[in-house]
Amino acid sequence: ENIIRQEFVFKTASDKLNQELLNKIQDVNSICIHVRRGDYVNNPHTNQVHGVCSLEYYTKCIDFIANRVDNPCFFIFSDDPDWVQNNLKILHPVVFVAHNKEKDYEDLRLMYHCKHFIIANSSFSWWGAWLSKNSGKIVCAPRKWFNKEELNNNDIVPENWVRF
Repeated sequence: ENIIRQEFVFKTASDKLNQELLNKIQDVNSICIHVRRGDYVNNPHTNQVHGVCSLEYYTKCIDFIANRVDNPCFFIFSDDPDWVQNNLKILHPVVFVAHNKEKDYEDLRLMYHCKHFIIANSSFSWWGAWLSKNSGKIVCAPRKWFNKEELNNNDIVPENWVRF
């Protein structure tokens, strides 16, 4: 773990917009929400294997964290931001991060600087939460990582993360 954390650092600085977002993330009680849809919705095989986290999952996680964190500010990362804006209702400040289309690594950098996490059944958001240096972080993860029952997911999520 220590070697991975030491090696996994960015060698380039953020551009101006990402640096401004990074500053905001560090200044508030930031909660990263990652909603993965894309191939999980559009590719029948991928959907059959992974499935998609439900709105109910995200709502439960939002309520769980909002009841434990003062003045939460949610930073939403998604490959389908229009769907998220139209479907996920949050009664707290929200920042949609949708400008890094060709630079996913910038989203990852922003994600892992958040203080708390609501992740999708996706290794991208898993890494964002895992790389976070916040020792008091709350991480909400899906109880069911795969759609296929025969795929074992018991060792994917660290024990101190909360599963819904």
